[in-house]
Amino acid sequence: MTVIVSDAGEKEAWNLFEGVEWAVPEHSRKQVNRAGDALVGTTTLADIDDEQLAIINNWRASHNYPMTLMANALRAKAFRVDETAIVAQRLKRIPAIRDKLIRLPTFTLSQMQDVGGCRAIVAPAERVHALRDSFLSARFAHDLHKKDDYLAAPRPTGYRGVHLIYKISSAARPAYDGLRVEIQLRSVRQHRWATAVETIANFRGEALKNDVGDAQWRRLFALLSCALAFQEDTAPVPGTPHDLSDLADEIEHQASALEMEGALATYGAAINESLGKSSPNDHYFLLHLDWANKRIGVKRFSIKEAPQATEAYQQLEKDISGTAGAQAVLVSVDAMHKLRQAYPNFFFQTQSIAELVKFSLELLRDPANADFEWMPASASPASEASQVQPS
Repeated sequence: MTVIVSDAGEKEAWNLFEGVEWAVPEHSRKQVNRAGDALVGTTTLADIDDEQLAIINNWRASHNYPMTLMANALRAKAFRVDETAIVAQRLKRIPAIRDKLIRLPTFTLSQMQDVGGCRAIVAPAERVHALRDSFLSARFAHDLHKKDDYLAAPRPTGYRGVHLIYKISSAARPAYDGLRVEIQLRSVRQHRWATAVETIANFRGEALKNDVGDAQWRRLFALLSCALAFQEDTAPVPGTPHDLSDLADEIEHQASALEMEGALATYGAAINESLGKSSPNDHYFLLHLDWANKRIGVKRFSIKEAPQATEAYQQLEKDISGTAGAQAVLVSVDAMHKLRQAYPNFFFQTQSIAELVKFSLELLRDPANADFEWMPASASPASEASQVQPS
């Protein structure tokens, strides 16, 4: 494996993983967009023509290599600013692709910027800025297509973080030219907030992060994000109280009106995990989520098994299509025990949401003495290792 990252500039490491048969785009952008249009008109994957589905799967799989390349650069830079950083990558789920195309009707599949995405989670928030600046000052061969700084300008939903969209450009492998990879940069608290939103959204079957669904839950999460923004000294969330006492009062009111503790107890009931034993060679993790029955299963693949992992992902998506409360996602993290830290929303973790409310109220009521760190014990590497290993 060859990895070359220097302050003088990022050099493309196209021989990063020798021997891996990476997928390349086999269809024109026009064909890809037609397949995306066909996907929009379906309810389940069984409704789409096999040829159109194959085009979508090839287009998605083709992002695996550039995504892995950018994740490698992200990993090197993230560990420079925070040696405990977590870096993960994932290919976008087909149902999520479909939902986004429906939500943005003027958007085409070939224009989608986050089919392949990677994320770094660092602490504290100042290191998000340092990591952002490290990328923006780097001399990549790839083009910075778009930058969204949601720390400087949070979304009304409360989402905060930094998104960098890179357009791949390489003389060595021109087949990938023009593909886009999204890099997300978050602090630990920003990440915990975002995954808390996704956890409740999954249980409720609502797209809360897209400002769709129960108004009270959406309001509570916007308020909580504003409290964290205050703690991290970043811009407040639009439409939320700037007076700390008023902010605390409304958080308390919304949590009480939602009967939050009872709801979280129901959502966080016992989960049946089938994670199995991990191996140092594990690179890809195929998660099969069953929200209705609170079950999760994981299959592991090495880096050289990228084609097999992608094929298994495509088959599982097809198998569970139309099954209420079922999801499939193919992700990559540094090690098995980091799955929970990178994707707590996939493990039905709801206790952290209650801890977030508690911490926010303590912070706002008595900032000088609010030293509670919002990092649930179950999120530490040591405790995670004990949870994912079978007895």
